[in-house]
Amino acid sequence: MRNELSGTVAGHSVQAGEIHGDVHFHAARAEPLVPRQLPRPTANFVGRAEELRALAGSDAPVQVIHGTAGVGKTQLALQWASQVAERFPHGQLHANLRGFDPSGEPVKPDEVLHGFLDALGVHPQRVPPGLDAKTALYRSLVARRSVLVVLDNARDADQVRPLLPGGTSSLTLITSRERLTGLVVREGARPLEVGLLTDAGAVEYLTRIVGAERVAAEEESARVLCSRCAGLPLALSVVAARAVERPTFSLRDLVAELDEEAQRLDAFEDGDLRAVLSWSYRALKPGTARLFRLLGNHPGPDVGVHAAAGTAGIAVSETRTMLAELSRAGLLQEWRRGRFRFHDLLRFYAGELAHDASDDVHAAQQRFVDYFLTTSIAGYRYLEPHGTAELLPPAPSPDVAVFAISGYDQAMAWFTEEHPALRDAVGVANGSSVWRLAWAWAVFLRRRGHREDRVFVHQKAVAAAVETGNRQEEARSRRLLGHAHRKMSDPRTAIGELTLALEIFQEIGDREGEILSRLAIGRVHEVHRNYPEALAHARSAFALLDSATGRAARADTLNALGWFTALSRPSHAAHAHCVAALDLYRTLGFLEGQADALLGVGYAAHRLGRTEEAIAHYSESLRLDQELGDLYYEAFAREHLGDAHDSLGHRADADREWRSACAIYTSLGHPDASRVRQKLSPGS
Repeated sequence: MRNELSGTVAGHSVQAGEIHGDVHFHAARAEPLVPRQLPRPTANFVGRAEELRALAGSDAPVQVIHGTAGVGKTQLALQWASQVAERFPHGQLHANLRGFDPSGEPVKPDEVLHGFLDALGVHPQRVPPGLDAKTALYRSLVARRSVLVVLDNARDADQVRPLLPGGTSSLTLITSRERLTGLVVREGARPLEVGLLTDAGAVEYLTRIVGAERVAAEEESARVLCSRCAGLPLALSVVAARAVERPTFSLRDLVAELDEEAQRLDAFEDGDLRAVLSWSYRALKPGTARLFRLLGNHPGPDVGVHAAAGTAGIAVSETRTMLAELSRAGLLQEWRRGRFRFHDLLRFYAGELAHDASDDVHAAQQRFVDYFLTTSIAGYRYLEPHGTAELLPPAPSPDVAVFAISGYDQAMAWFTEEHPALRDAVGVANGSSVWRLAWAWAVFLRRRGHREDRVFVHQKAVAAAVETGNRQEEARSRRLLGHAHRKMSDPRTAIGELTLALEIFQEIGDREGEILSRLAIGRVHEVHRNYPEALAHARSAFALLDSATGRAARADTLNALGWFTALSRPSHAAHAHCVAALDLYRTLGFLEGQADALLGVGYAAHRLGRTEEAIAHYSESLRLDQELGDLYYEAFAREHLGDAHDSLGHRADADREWRSACAIYTSLGHPDASRVRQKLSPGS
């Protein structure tokens, strides 16, 4: 079944083992991908010669760079990684683990592994559910390669351990505030503590940014300014940015300003750093200061311009200007073009200011959710053009910026970019926003193989619907949660959720919801080859059809009934049902449905002994699968086409199609490759 959200369940995957459809592919990956994920190191890196020598002198495959917050662990890791990257011809992987992010939970290893596997060229349909299975696949791949892995901001050893490559040909650099003793003891990691900058190192850092001439003219003031930063590169970067922004001010003037700020704060517990940050913050324009405060509560790991504008309720052009001001002030980093992020300490400081300033954090959070909801629905329209109208939200607030999505590829790119923030948005949303976000995002999750996130998002949607007492949305969300559990190879839970959905639809008199739930239950039985039970549910769904049933649901029902019937026995009725479904899909212009129905018509014809007709329909289904870029179903159609040629004694044609099917299954890591391989002629 390719279209769970609109109800298309007429999937022809009876022989598909553990993996079944549900994905839109653009092209096969002929060559292994070489990821290049390292962020660029700072241009102002200075000092740390001793630490760099220690890293260079270590032959340990795992190295832990640890030290206090703001001491420059990340920049040291990126500097070293950039120097040695060429030693690792199979690429570099990078992940911010958000171990001490004040805005949210640390990133789960499962989520990081999904991203790593994708970066290494693993097809979404090959990514298995479960942390252990992902770790095993990741290590199997990397064991044959030489890869540099940078894991930034780790919380503890348990978060990192599943992300360590197998073998000794790769290098893993880890940064953390903790020493990660467990990794040192069990995995033989080499720890390297990063201390505060020396006085000379701090002056060198300031000189690199401010300029040698300016520092030489006021050496004493430069030393005092550096001493106020307590050896923290984070504080130094903020002070240096302030000096650059005020080229006509003497360094002595800047020292005086900073001392005044420290006195105003009355030596807070982390007074030096707080004074530096407050001094820089108070120099911001009011609108920029407000944006800084509100972004401190933004739950994602980073933020794009449009999301920042939406959160603050201001124009995109104005937001660009403010983000640039924050970047120049050293309070925000543009780590990739158009993507901005905080250091953890700066995020905490900004969030603290937002509450102290009585900013309407709740309103900003709602605008954040509204931005992602509105843009997600726009993207959904391109991913699922035959989706349901229930997704239409109220008109967005005039102060919420909307990112304009103009096609399938751009929609997929946006969902990929904003994946972590979307997960956070679902976590903070409430009411109808939760299930609308879940519905709109689920298409992307399905096509990219994010099984665990599908379960998470629909569980949140069910909980929100139950809390608000919305029975219809509870039923819809439970139906989608059932689909998600089926993809996790959990048929018992899937049947349980789908049955609850069915009962609620019956209770509220939603016949179409009941139809789709019965078809979904039949789908679970089909996957596990319980064809009589699958057929029984399809027949029950068919009996519910009436004049009010939508054409898509009617087509889904006819196609499922025809397919399940054909699986059970040769049947003219099965053929007729699939033909009727095909006509409806053509009326709707739904290509995926047409490809499904064509294969169903072909299979029913083949079982009736009308093999030439079967070949014609299989060939047309194959053409549509190729047009859609759906590799799995292309292989499935080719396999059936080979079966039909074999029935006519056309062995060479059969072997040709089976070889192609086997090659695609193999490229997807699909278990059906072994079955098709057994059909081939000896030596073929």
